[in-house]
Amino acid sequence: MNEQTQPVLPSSYGAIDLSQLASRSEKEASPSSKAESGLGAMPVTDADFNRFAQISKQVPVILVFLESNCPTSAQALEILEKIESKMERRLLLGKVYKEVAPQVFSAFQISETPVTFALINERPVPLYGGSPTEAEVSSVIAQIMQMCQQAGINGQLEAPPVEESTAPEELPEEYTPALEAETNGLWEEAVSAWKKIILKRPTDQIAKQKLAQAELTYRLTAGNQSQALETADSLFVSGEKEKCFDYLLKQLAEAEGEEATELRVRLLDYFKILGNDDALVKETRSKLATLLF
Repeated sequence: MNEQTQPVLPSSYGAIDLSQLASRSEKEASPSSKAESGLGAMPVTDADFNRFAQISKQVPVILVFLESNCPTSAQALEILEKIESKMERRLLLGKVYKEVAPQVFSAFQISETPVTFALINERPVPLYGGSPTEAEVSSVIAQIMQMCQQAGINGQLEAPPVEESTAPEELPEEYTPALEAETNGLWEEAVSAWKKIILKRPTDQIAKQKLAQAELTYRLTAGNQSQALETADSLFVSGEKEKCFDYLLKQLAEAEGEEATELRVRLLDYFKILGNDDALVKETRSKLATLLF
């Protein structure tokens, strides 16, 4: 959305039906707010949307819908992150990318980005489009907080637990360019940065996991892969990992040559993201071995 619009607080809630999306992910997500208590923008996916809806009964949830590789989206997110950091965990900020949460985009009827909504007691409130100034956004957020206060939605999210016995592990300095690219939605740049890191740190399993995650998001953004691989990625990011793995195994059983290699490599990429200790990975790896040998 190139044209910025003046933020306007609506007089009533929007008539957007989120019930099917929330109910679909209900079994996959816990309503606890503890996991979402950190400062900064929390990534929103189709699978975990219901957690954000549940938390909106305690504190307002601000959802900013973004486009990767878009300076206006990056600016809109930066302003909201700055404001959120001063709110003492009395609201939750969620960042939504279409390639990661296509069903959320569809449910909110998003046609242009960036655009910002509030989620209050599971009901969406459209706020503004584009990237207004920090002062304008602060004014809108203040009105939302006042509305919530009057409605009795005035909780505070728990701070992340701090374990005194163990200091948090610092990420290697080499990660910085890749992490910054991800924060700004520059997924092609992030993929390139993680590959460079792995060349220098060939045994770094965390970097390999991060690369697989970045490649997944970039693929969904680019949209230039086969139908089978695109379907698998969509299932995986929507949280239906078992269906994704079963789908790939079925496709692999019928594929040959280069197509079979691509399907097998994609399955191995998902294994990297979830980790070798994941129960589903262990089960699927066994099925894959039986299929191949």
